[in-house]
Amino acid sequence: MVISDPKILSTSNGYINSLHHHATALTALSAIFPSAVMCLFFTDLFAAGLESHKIRRLYVHGTEKTGTWEDISDKLDIIINAQEKNISQLGEWDLGNMMRKRAA
Repeated sequence: MVISDPKILSTSNGYINSLHHHATALTALSAIFPSAVMCLFFTDLFAAGLESHKIRRLYVHGTEKTGTWEDISDKLDIIINAQEKNISQLGEWDLGNMMRKRAA
């Protein structure tokens, strides 16, 4: 797949996500469709008794106006802890305060 304009995939207020965000998103989308509905993609899972399935909803982050909100208050500390492991991008930046403000 050739993507000539990365802004087409993911923008938010003029900010373009980094390439590993694009790669992760494309991997997740590929696992959902068509892979999830075709048992031949994951023969080991099918052999273990898991069946193919069709995704009913897909939530994509990045829209400026959303109609869906999810309460993550009971998971926020876990999310922040995981994000803070990304030292190569964060350095000494205190991400927790910003994420708590956004989540509120």
